[in-house]
Amino acid sequence: MSDSQRSRTPIAGETHGRTTVSADGKGVVQTVVMWILRGCWAIIGALGWGLIERFAQDRSQASVAMVIAIAAAVWLVGVAGLAITSPIGLTATRLTIPIGVIVAVIALVAEPGPEALVFAITAVIATSGALSGEFANRCVQASAYGDEYRFSLRPPAGYLVASVAAWLLWAAALTAAVWWIVLQRWWLGLAAAAVFA
Repeated sequence: MSDSQRSRTPIAGETHGRTTVSADGKGVVQTVVMWILRGCWAIIGALGWGLIERFAQDRSQASVAMVIAIAAAVWLVGVAGLAITSPIGLTATRLTIPIGVIVAVIALVAEPGPEALVFAITAVIATSGALSGEFANRCVQASAYGDEYRFSLRPPAGYLVASVAAWLLWAAALTAAVWWIVLQRWWLGLAAAAVFA
């Protein structure tokens, strides 16, 4: 989702924005953000499974299976985005990880408790990391050649508004698909899932 630009090779210890470049050309802050993000996404996967098990009570097996399939697909796309630090990985990560905040809100309303609260806090931390400049710089740097160093660029306001609006529509389609599948309104759920896909 972010463009990149080429720059001269940074000097060890030099500061670019909030990222200090280490001797091997990688930002320490970027590395910390990356591993915090990976840890949070793993926790979200584990807690999410517990929330789905609670949700599965008094639900049809077919609707639960569909919800599990959709949740697993979204989570695995996030895993792939975090495993492959590249511009494509950046896009995959920023598409999927903020969905955790939507799930957290639903969980807090439907099943309030310590597990839902921890899930919500973890989702907010993960989303903050995924949207950070440090994470973006780490991903765009993966496509650099040799000693060059690339930085993500701040998008124009118009592009940012359009991107956020498109993501909200995409996330709304996913939420509607899950909701209608839970209510066993299969055709509506499948139609929303098609829009999401």
